Amino acid sequence: MFHPVMRRCAAVAACLALLGPAPALAAPFQQWLDQQLRQHPAMTAAERLRDAGDAEADDLSRPRYNPDLTSQYEREGDANNYRIGLSQTIDVWGKRRGAEHVAQATRDSAALVYAERWAQRRTDALQALVAWRAAAQRAELAAEQEQQLGTLLSDIERRRQVGDLGAADSALATLSSARVLADTAAVQAELGRSEMELQALLPAFSPTAPVPIPDALWSLPAAEHASAASQHPRLLAARAQWQQLQQLAQQARREYRADPTVGLNAGRSGDDSVIGVEVSIPLNLRDRYSARQRLADQQALAAEADYQSLERELQFAAAAAASARDRYRERLDQWQQRVAAPLARSATLLHRQWQQGDLSTADYLQALQQRREGLQAGIELEAAWHTAYLDWLRDSGQLDAALAALTEQGL
Repeated sequence: MFHPVMRRCAAVAACLALLGPAPALAAPFQQWLDQQLRQHPAMTAAERLRDAGDAEADDLSRPRYNPDLTSQYEREGDANNYRIGLSQTIDVWGKRRGAEHVAQATRDSAALVYAERWAQRRTDALQALVAWRAAAQRAELAAEQEQQLGTLLSDIERRRQVGDLGAADSALATLSSARVLADTAAVQAELGRSEMELQALLPAFSPTAPVPIPDALWSLPAAEHASAASQHPRLLAARAQWQQLQQLAQQARREYRADPTVGLNAGRSGDDSVIGVEVSIPLNLRDRYSARQRLADQQALAAEADYQSLERELQFAAAAAASARDRYRERLDQWQQRVAAPLARSATLLHRQWQQGDLSTADYLQALQQRREGLQAGIELEAAWHTAYLDWLRDSGQLDAALAALTEQGL
């Protein structure tokens, strides 16, 4: 009865066989992960925005004013009068120097915003790998229980033929198998969704040849959250944007200070040679641009407040993530010490007791369900611990350092 079901689970079982020890990789895990992320259109867009920031910075670094070529011609009676000259606006307030500071701040901000997006994509991909692994383990567990029930149904039919069991035992096993079929369908659907989410993040990911996260990631030494949070990519990006707005506010004060324009021209007026000097200075009488300066100042102050708020938020987030990491690690250790080994041996023991008549069919089915729930609890605890650990690495700004440490170990 269960053979068609088991055939449907064969692909899942083959996939799950790959969840054992990590295979030898042609490249370290971080390099493999980054190669995948670079293929994603979202990172291509982030690179283009970074390049746009660099182009804006290059434009800001250019000289402020170009010289102007002027010419004038008039006819006065029989005389031809003309002049030709050059004029140049002089940057007496250091606007170009200020623009260079703005340009550097713009370039830094673009690079750090890109780094923030890169770190977030890395975190999302790692979280998706953890979720996929947990879904695959649940699918393996469901396939194992289907196999157990298939064996049970065969044994019940054989014992019924010799009068050892009655129709009630067969009915109980059939009802249990129906529930397991529904559970298996649900976990397989969840596995399919996890695969699609992972492939959306990592374009070349293949569920038939997955690259697992190295186990060493979960045991790397790391700095305390309070000292590491200052290097969080989001915080660094916010600081760069604040500094950029500070430079823009300072530049706004220079921009609305009038620079003089000096011109020199030469020509002829009738039979006489003419040389002239011209000086012009804009007069900011009707609009002194004070409102625009206040706007730039307030934007810089708002960015400073946002930075301080984010710094505080990340410090508490890192502390909360560290607490969650430790709680899940503690519970997982307890599960491994108290539950893992007995559950691993219980399937054979329970089946033997049922065959010997020490367990009724109803008790055996209940014990199988409890065993599955116990094993699933271990899967959930491990996934929750890995997720909390990644949250801690992200919130404390240590994810990049942790991945780099794996590369140094050749993993």
